[in-house]
Amino acid sequence: MSGREMWDLAANVKKAVERFGSWLFINDRIDVAIACGAHGVQLGEESFQVREARRIVPASMLIGVSVHGPYRSEAAVNAGADFLVAGTIFESASHPEKSGAGAALVSGIAAFGAPVIAIGGVTVERVSEVRERGAHGVAVISGIWNADDPVGQLERYLKELED
Repeated sequence: MSGREMWDLAANVKKAVERFGSWLFINDRIDVAIACGAHGVQLGEESFQVREARRIVPASMLIGVSVHGPYRSEAAVNAGADFLVAGTIFESASHPEKSGAGAALVSGIAAFGAPVIAIGGVTVERVSEVRERGAHGVAVISGIWNADDPVGQLERYLKELED
């Protein structure tokens, strides 16, 4: 997708999510996040470093960092990351080449004080397990995408996160 196509999509999605009081985060593309006025950007391992991103983005924009272990987590938090996306927690259909590290990974990452979003194979039944380990929330793809009733499944995830 070109930068322009991504901006068009992001700008339209931002309008839609704001109608529901939700926020838009752009994965890795700081330029698109700034241009569309996204609420945040999610930096991958090969992306900008947090310190460099902080110099570019508006002060109000949240910065998240994908992490896979304590070392990068500590560095990201010390550099000013607002939240961490930790994974792969469990085996996942979207990343079959990665074995899951298990919920214990969440505990090690949550110890650095930033909110942690657990990603990778987090089913509705596993939400309480990652929450007990310190996850603030979960990121889900196939758990909702592949459901017979995606809206109902989303509601089940949200209920588990509320408890």
